[in-house]
Order: sequence, then C-alpha cells, then structure tokens
Amino acid sequence: MHQKYDIVLKDIIKDAPRRFLKLLTGYDTGKFIDVQFPDIQIKEVDIFIELPDKDMVQIDMQSSNDPNMLGRMYLYSGFIYNQYKKLPIQIVLYV
Repeated sequence: MHQKYDIVLKDIIKDAPRRFLKLLTGYDTGKFIDVQFPDIQIKEVDIFIELPDKDMVQIDMQSSNDPNMLGRMYLYSGFIYNQYKKLPIQIVLYV
C-alpha cells in the first residue's frame, strides 16, 4: 500500500529529474524505469533510474523512521539484481 506522500513525491521527482539526478548521482539525465515485483509482498520500488553509464539507482522515500528499512533495501537490491543482473545504487530520502 502506498504511503500518502509516495505518489506525489514520485511525480515531483520525475517532473524535475535534471536537478534531482545531478544532486544525487552527478548525472543530469537518466531513464526512469517502472519496477514491480508482482509475486511478492513488496511489489514495487518508489523510483528506479538507469543512468547514462548504465548504473542503476533505486530511491526510496520515507516520511518517518522505518525499523525494517535495512531489510527492505536488502530485498529490493536482491530482486533488482535478479531481474537486471546488476546491483543498484540505493538511496533512502527522508522527507
């Protein structure tokens, strides 16, 4: 289930990717990829971007502290690796 800010924050970031990407990754372009995992409890990541150098960045946004965050990021990394055969750069933004 989406948290109340997830959809709005994703839209804001996707609408202003140049500054956002440059700030977080050093690149001002990238290809946004919709990642979903239909057969598991965690079905999608907040934001997933392929950078020009083919590195992949997974961004998760949190409005509060989640004691399970490390485990979730670990699972995301494993699922992304399983699908794309690359480990993502992972960023958690607390907003």
